[in-house]
Amino acid sequence: MEFAISSSERRTGFTEREVCRMEPSQTKRRRCEGYSPVPTQPWLQALSNRESCFAKTLHLVDLFPSSDQQEKDNHSIRQSSGFTLRLEHRQGGAVARHPGEERILLFRSDQPGAIAKVIYSLEEQKMQQEHDEQAKIYVLDVKAPYRGYDFGGLLFREALASLRHRYQTQAKQRLQAFGNTPRSSCNNGVPSSLQCVLDAEEDVERHDKLVNFYKRMGCAVKPDAKIQYLHNNDGTTYRKITMLRTILFEEATARRDTSKYKKTDTESLVGRNGGFLPVILLQAPGKRAGCATEQLYHIAQRVEQHWLLVEDGFGQVELWTTCGRCLFVTEEGRCKTDGGSSATHEACKFRLLRFSDATQTLNDDENDSDEHIPEARLKELWMLQSSRGLFLCLDAKSSVMSCSRTPAFWQASRDNFSLTCTTDTPPRRQHYRQQWKAQTVDYVYAMRDRYLKFNHGSLTIRQALDAVQALPEYPFDISGRSVSLRTRCFRTAEIARHAGHPDWVQLLALMYCLGSVAHVLETYKGNQNEYNWTISSRGWIVGCAPPLTTVFSEFRSLNQDTSDSRYSSLYGMYHQHVGLSNVLLTWTGPEYLYHVLQHNDVSLPEEGLTMLRLASIFDWHSNNQYLHLCNDDDQEVRALCADFDTVMRDTSSQCNGATEWTDAECESLWVNHYGDIAAKYDVDGVLEW
Repeated sequence: MEFAISSSERRTGFTEREVCRMEPSQTKRRRCEGYSPVPTQPWLQALSNRESCFAKTLHLVDLFPSSDQQEKDNHSIRQSSGFTLRLEHRQGGAVARHPGEERILLFRSDQPGAIAKVIYSLEEQKMQQEHDEQAKIYVLDVKAPYRGYDFGGLLFREALASLRHRYQTQAKQRLQAFGNTPRSSCNNGVPSSLQCVLDAEEDVERHDKLVNFYKRMGCAVKPDAKIQYLHNNDGTTYRKITMLRTILFEEATARRDTSKYKKTDTESLVGRNGGFLPVILLQAPGKRAGCATEQLYHIAQRVEQHWLLVEDGFGQVELWTTCGRCLFVTEEGRCKTDGGSSATHEACKFRLLRFSDATQTLNDDENDSDEHIPEARLKELWMLQSSRGLFLCLDAKSSVMSCSRTPAFWQASRDNFSLTCTTDTPPRRQHYRQQWKAQTVDYVYAMRDRYLKFNHGSLTIRQALDAVQALPEYPFDISGRSVSLRTRCFRTAEIARHAGHPDWVQLLALMYCLGSVAHVLETYKGNQNEYNWTISSRGWIVGCAPPLTTVFSEFRSLNQDTSDSRYSSLYGMYHQHVGLSNVLLTWTGPEYLYHVLQHNDVSLPEEGLTMLRLASIFDWHSNNQYLHLCNDDDQEVRALCADFDTVMRDTSSQCNGATEWTDAECESLWVNHYGDIAAKYDVDGVLEW
């Protein structure tokens, strides 16, 4: 089959006669939707159906599941995640050592014994002396595996809230006994504030670490405090410094709070119906997210917080700071913590939604799939959908939280209780899952036998560029704003051009994605497979064990070759330093295009054709894998392949949110620059595909 396309017909990449043979709806779909190579997406259908989204209630133990391996240390927060936390308030008892002692304890739901505690008391005997009310914090301790989540700050604030409540209750009782209310800072022997005393006892080698922590909690070193040095039997020297924290009586607080942005009361986690867990919100590994306050929102600044995911006891979760403030979503999609009450405000509620890789449906149960893979389940995508129907996301530049109508996806890590906002999408995971399942040695041989006869059609490079205009540049995009694959091709070539690469590198950059022509031709013939191998993706060498660093390696168990002794060893079907020109690669668009160009006797440099073929093997040129199969020729082009892959990645970032290039713009680039390069290397004629 041969295409003959005039300049007026290049918008769709099909001749006038072929377009006329299509149904009107088919033509419109091909033009407007790009004939997306991604198959029907059940997850989108489920998402549009609110009842399907909420068919199954997911909890924190589903978000951070238990480890499949035997725990070596039952106290390690990093080795087991199948639990939630709770706070418990206790008073007195046989273990109490101080008059009026109270304790707030932090427990795991799966084991006995507190993992953190604060012990304090309101020294009631001093309540008889005017101006001399005082509270005391005796112990604030968090076990080592649980540090780094601000549990110390959480317990400290809970203790202050408890002291404030108890003091205010007793003060009001005394005022009622006098039949009066406070008219000044001190009335009828009831001061309007309470002094809380504590000792900062820290290792001298970590000077001011604990002191600075208490200062962040609002404490100050007691005037004229004497520093005491303590010598323990372990040879470590400690210093003890007395510090103070003023707790205001509520009437005084109300009179003094005259700021424009009045703070609301914080809430307590003691005695909540649902459990909670710390959560680190990340834009990327190591880059924490923040929440803009009302004062800072318009200048795109963010305030970093320690966050807690709190179950409300009714199948939903809330995001709290360890300061006791709850995240809520405005009607415009802004996320704030400087107002609202999580107990009554529905705008604070989120539902946890998970996408199953196996079935591409929401909140799928583990038993619903016969191909459930524990490793993959840990990396499945999540969404947090607010009661307003919006999805929690992060701004790519400022890392400030907001909510959007476009779904945003998160990946949960049980290692550090993190949620990372990712650009990954369910269709992308589904594609790589299918790739792992399909790309075996037998499959690659079958594809070579089918496509290397080069009898699927005849097109020039210019015609092929117009043909792929019907395909989206990023078929995994869920926003529907992806530019065409033709625009990506020209953008890639222009990036290589402006970076100063040779003209043959520019031409190969222009053609790199043209293996997708095979999908267009197969679609026209009515041959469509669920797995589209022409989509640009990372590849690997088949016939030997792929490295653990290979993309989406969690799906490797789906590949039959991994259980075949002929192909599952380090060398597999090859021998040492066999050379990458003699190995089988996964059957991809660039691999197909490499053979197309070789078959049509183009005069491109051999190193350029090798670069085209091997650029997708990221593990080799950037992760130092497969070196045992390489020869000297491979080592010479390795850096070239890595540089070319950088050009491809730069294009992907620039195409995000970019504008579609018009027919006139593409034609001008071809006529004034790339057509001449194609003619120079004998790529301007009709090619057999």
